[in-house]
Amino acid sequence: MIENALPYVVSVVRDPVMYDMCVGRNPFFDSFERIAFDNNKDNLSIPYRYNSFLDSLPEAYQGWIVFCHEDWKCEEDLSLILPGLDRDKIYGPIGVFIQHRLFRDYIIAVGKIKMCDKNGRRLVTAGRHCPKSGRVDCLDCQCVIVHSSLIRKYKLRFDENLSFDMYVEDFCASAHENFGIITEVVPIRCIHFSYGVLGESFRKALEYVQQKFKNARKGYITPVGYKCTFGYRQKGPLHHTHFPRLALKLNGKHNKRNL
Repeated sequence: MIENALPYVVSVVRDPVMYDMCVGRNPFFDSFERIAFDNNKDNLSIPYRYNSFLDSLPEAYQGWIVFCHEDWKCEEDLSLILPGLDRDKIYGPIGVFIQHRLFRDYIIAVGKIKMCDKNGRRLVTAGRHCPKSGRVDCLDCQCVIVHSSLIRKYKLRFDENLSFDMYVEDFCASAHENFGIITEVVPIRCIHFSYGVLGESFRKALEYVQQKFKNARKGYITPVGYKCTFGYRQKGPLHHTHFPRLALKLNGKHNKRNL
């Protein structure tokens, strides 16, 4: 086994300038092996690209893999954080979970990130500080971190029925439903140069995972949108808690994607 192999950072690229700023020339990724899929010629889905990377991974490789958007910029050295993480869990910088109670369910956010538009304007902070790691049901698609040993042990893959939305939420929920794998948020200083839009593609992706997880053991929720749940759903009302600032962005009056 290659025990001291460099970790990978894997991205699908449509905007080379944005990628270079956030990932390609980011000095915090100098100790990583950068993998960039050029998606300008063949606009293939992100799950397909990520799976093609996993399928090509050498059997002997033992190391961490960071899947991230081209517009996700890490602002600290992840190589100092990764060695302390549990290889049997999935990680990311921000996520949410549904806490089921007797008469109502609560949406709880974990992790804090900065967000802005593509030009660095309209800078906001979303979520809440996570001093250590904290369990969530689902991460946002901007970044997911997983060890190759976990991928290999359970043959984990991204669902290629999804294209550019919900694929990380599906990845986390599938790992938990099928294998009991826990997903956690780990504090990472980062900025996402995107808000996004909840359009038709997102709606179809949500409907797909709702059908896929209709018999799930628990309820799940995506960090984007408002009450965008899937899986087991209690009949009681769904409430936000521990969602400063983020909850205001996620109400039904807004069409902007918050993460």
